[in-house]
Amino acid sequence: MPALNECTDNLIVHLTLAPYDKREQRRLGIELFQQHDYSVYVWDLSEIMCPLITKGNGYTEGIGHDSCYRQFNNKKAVLAAIDQLPEKCMIISWVGLSSKTYSIFRAISARKIRYVIFGSNSLPLVSRNKTILNKLRKLDYRKILDSLFARIPLGLLKVKSAYMVLLDGQEAINKRFNLTDCKTKRLWLHTLDYDVYLELKEEVNKSNNNNCVFLDDYLPYHPDFIMMNEKPPVESRQYYSDLESFFSHVEDRLGVTVVIAAHPRSNYTDKPHAYKNRKVIYGATAQLVRDSCFVIAHASTAINYAVLFKKPIVFIKTNELDLHICGAHIETMASCFNKKTINVSCDCAVDWRRELIVDQIAYNNYLRNYIKKDETIQKPFWKIFIDEINNAP
Repeated sequence: MPALNECTDNLIVHLTLAPYDKREQRRLGIELFQQHDYSVYVWDLSEIMCPLITKGNGYTEGIGHDSCYRQFNNKKAVLAAIDQLPEKCMIISWVGLSSKTYSIFRAISARKIRYVIFGSNSLPLVSRNKTILNKLRKLDYRKILDSLFARIPLGLLKVKSAYMVLLDGQEAINKRFNLTDCKTKRLWLHTLDYDVYLELKEEVNKSNNNNCVFLDDYLPYHPDFIMMNEKPPVESRQYYSDLESFFSHVEDRLGVTVVIAAHPRSNYTDKPHAYKNRKVIYGATAQLVRDSCFVIAHASTAINYAVLFKKPIVFIKTNELDLHICGAHIETMASCFNKKTINVSCDCAVDWRRELIVDQIAYNNYLRNYIKKDETIQKPFWKIFIDEINNAP
């Protein structure tokens, strides 16, 4: 890989918040960019943005000393690296504008480097009243400062607007991006999950279809709560106990086996109490959903796979989740499919005939709104992007 100052036009830099593992390598399209003669660098800002997040706090181990990956531990080093970039390179930012990133975007703007915002991760919006109440309960000085940054015009901040924003379903038009303006180009693609679906949809399903899959959200330990300096929404032992009781009921009632599709940032090796003797499978969520008879979920983005493979979805919550904004997210997600959430902390009757129905209209609407617009191209995500920038004037 050439040094930064030796690269010319075909240089891409990803600004990320995640350590560089094999999953991240695929998500960032590294091999595809390289196949199209781009030099690609991944700059990991996680230690700057969220220093409490370490491998022990839920992030998976990286894949070694890949020459394209660099982890920064202070902003001064990031600013120095930006100063070495050629003006005609392009930055793809997975990081938004905040008090912690302001100097970084000022430096990018001063160098007149084009940057792109990743916005292809749409989810149904929770009721505004519930969101406001939740935010008021969790205000701190950093969040107040970041909220102010989101409202100050970019010109006053001396930050240049994004060259492009990458979008998925048609509801993405309603998302607010504090780094865009009327000059920012909107490029409609799809979710990254759709790429995985395109790879798998033609494969032969060799499963006996007797498995039900739970989409793990790693709620008691998720690193996002560490990053946001928030207490997790559930206490681990009660949460996993409630889940186990429900999974056992499902198996007894329906004669299926419940397996766990582990969250990609999870680490259950030191948490034997979590799922007891159940199969916890990493890195195969799409395949597990495709080969399942139905899916159990909270509000994971992996629900996209259930929509694409047309699998019934059973939405669950607990008493603790009902008291947290996460409960509202689950209810909002369930309503998109004309479903009610099941509280697994209670002994409640479940109408399995209703739960195992796939509402084709609701699934198609969700696909169109949050995964992929009808008219967008059926190509890999980063191939669409590469074609776009290669053909740009």
